[in-house]
Amino acid sequence: MATTKFDLSSLDADTRSSIARALWLDDLHEEDLPAGVAERLASPKNSNRAFGDRMRTRIQELLDHPDSFSLNLKARYETLLEHCDSLTPHQAYAMSALLGQDSSRGYRPIPDAANFQFPAAHVEDLKAQVGWYFIVGSCTASDGREFGVEVMLFRYALLTPRLARESGLSEIENQVIELHFAVTDAGGRHHRVKPIVVAGTTGLLDYSAAPIGATMGKNLVRAIGNDGLFPLRVEAQGICDEPEGPFEIGVALTLSSDKPPLLQGAEGCSPCCGSVGTLYYSIPGLVVDPTVSRITIGDQEIDLTSGTFWFDHQWGM
Repeated sequence: MATTKFDLSSLDADTRSSIARALWLDDLHEEDLPAGVAERLASPKNSNRAFGDRMRTRIQELLDHPDSFSLNLKARYETLLEHCDSLTPHQAYAMSALLGQDSSRGYRPIPDAANFQFPAAHVEDLKAQVGWYFIVGSCTASDGREFGVEVMLFRYALLTPRLARESGLSEIENQVIELHFAVTDAGGRHHRVKPIVVAGTTGLLDYSAAPIGATMGKNLVRAIGNDGLFPLRVEAQGICDEPEGPFEIGVALTLSSDKPPLLQGAEGCSPCCGSVGTLYYSIPGLVVDPTVSRITIGDQEIDLTSGTFWFDHQWGM
């Protein structure tokens, strides 16, 4: 049976650019899309109208069921409702940042004690409102230069789990990921890519327990094996929009560690109080495998000889 071709020009410019950059492309063409992604992009649940409708439902619920103990934001929410006819994923994500303290209601409650069980705690909890994997550190190139690298996949659940189910969304479809990525040449330039936001309804996001990790297009923080977090593969690429003209930076790292997790805050609660807060641990001393690790800055392919990194995993509301 013939399938209807999806007209990529129907995507708004910001969404199209973000999807292209997530796939490490300058522009988006259907032949460049991974299998099944064109159909996901064409799905009604991925339309800007659907994002607007879902945000309207989210805000209306907050209006209809105000908390008695938090700031009354009735006027703000009524104003936001006037702008929900059509929203890009990026706009829906930005609008979520304007919601009040009552917006944490309905997500998985934070326990009074972390009680982490590893390796299960490495898996991202998609029922939590926010969460992220964060990797930062320094490495040395074969020519002796030192570089700092930062990669973060920041996740946000646009709807509470119940509203997501009622809207016909899977847990992953309910997420957006914001990519943050930067490389600094010690004593030289700091290069930071333009952050991009991609929605789970595109089919370009993935979270899994085996192997542990997250994927956003071609960007990933993911365990290589199925038995734990390490070795951990980190890959990111993006465009720096700098005054002298745009250019790409990229990183591909394989990291290993035999260090135990470092529990942040009060034994992993940072803090946990009244079912809100965040759970948070770190793993220091991640060592670079130089045989399969490199940095790219513009047309420079930079081989690495060593490096030490730090891993953070934090989630909650």
